[in-house]
Order: sequence, then C-alpha cells, then structure tokens
Amino acid sequence: MRIILAIYLAVIIDVVMADQKPMSVVEFFNKATYENMETVCKEFYSNEIKFIDPLGEINGIENMVKYYKNLYKNVDSIRFDAINDFEQNDERVFVWQMHLKHQKVGAGEPIVLDGVSVFKYEDGKVIYHRDYFDLGAMIYEKVPVLGSLIKWIKAKAHGD
Repeated sequence: MRIILAIYLAVIIDVVMADQKPMSVVEFFNKATYENMETVCKEFYSNEIKFIDPLGEINGIENMVKYYKNLYKNVDSIRFDAINDFEQNDERVFVWQMHLKHQKVGAGEPIVLDGVSVFKYEDGKVIYHRDYFDLGAMIYEKVPVLGSLIKWIKAKAHGD
C-alpha cells in the first residue's frame, strides 16, 4: 500500500510541476536589477546554463550571475520590449528591443538596440541562452574615433 501511495504522490507532484510555467523572458529581463540579480538568475536559469553572446561564452549559474552583475552595475535604466516570440517544445526565440542608459556606454545617453535571443529549457529553467545583437552599435560606435571609423565603413558597405 505504501508503495502505491508513494507512486501516486510522485505522479501527482510530477503533473503539478509540469504545469508550472517558467519565468517569462520579458519578466526576467525587466525584473532583473543589480541588487536582485542572483535571485532572479537562479529562478530563470539552470545551474548548468550555457550562455553565448558577442562578448563571449559563460558556463554555470555562478559565472552567469557574475557576468550580469558586472553588466548591470552602471546601468541607470534598462527596459526590454518584446517584438516577437516563437516557442516550440522546449525552445524559444525572442526578438527584442533594448532601451539602455548606462553610465559607461555612449556617454550615458540612451541607446536602443535590437536583438534576438535563443533559449532552450530543461525542467522549467533555461539551460542554453544565445544572444545575437550588433555589438558595434552598442559599444564600438559610441567610442569617439573608433565610432566614426565604424560608421564610415558601414556607409561604404551600403554604397553611401
């Protein structure tokens, strides 16, 4: 009888846990701050998270928290707007627009950056996260001499 009860409870718990929705992508990005980064990251990401963006690759939740805390420590304001969101099975593609005001990027002026994120979920948490965005538009174009050179190269490439 105890075995049957234990199996029954395990099935019930499994069904209830399967119905719990993971934190949404927009909720994560708009909820995260420097102060709450560790808590929010651990709610959203798996301990074995693999993260890739134009700046490099991060493995593991502790490294992910350090990475985000470093990025957010000089943020005056940040907001992500959902442009589009595609989900199939345990994978999601999120098209976003970031509105950022950062003390050390672009002389503190507001920056608007378009990007795409790919997420893979396991057990309700993100195990893989890859970001695609124009790093030049975010950082390099904001550096006085380098920015002018990059803008000139882009103009030439477009035939301007």
